[in-house]
Amino acid sequence: MTIPETPNSPALLILSLGGNVDPLIRSITAMRPKRICFIATAQSAEGIDCILNAVGSTLLNETVVLSNGQDIAQITQELTSAIAGHHEWTQLAHEGRLMVDLTGGTKAMAASIALAFSSLPVTFSYVGGMARTKNGLGSVCSGMETIFTCLNPLFLKQ
Repeated sequence: MTIPETPNSPALLILSLGGNVDPLIRSITAMRPKRICFIATAQSAEGIDCILNAVGSTLLNETVVLSNGQDIAQITQELTSAIAGHHEWTQLAHEGRLMVDLTGGTKAMAASIALAFSSLPVTFSYVGGMARTKNGLGSVCSGMETIFTCLNPLFLKQ
């Protein structure tokens, strides 16, 4: 399946990747980005092929592999370096064409991603939902996902 772009599609969707690929597949198919970048650990990167097969393996993609998925300081430093090394990311953010999905990965990864991208006017997204496993406390039930988006709150006008 190839996902066609729309005029509102982000040029780049950056996604954190954990063990559950379903919410990321939902995000990619809903957002229809031109390119994607996974932020993953060596272990979670094993899910990339599954995602690409589900959304169309022709989608341009790259991966930032973190050395540790639990250390907030180290993850933030690695992501800050990645941002500095990808000048296009900053340009796309200022053009309103960069979306950062915080759904997958560890809580430390999500916090670090928010910190690392806090200086850029990105749109954050999160795949959540009310129907969850474990009596409402677990993962969102597949097929019941809702995508929430928000411009980086530090850039909202008061």
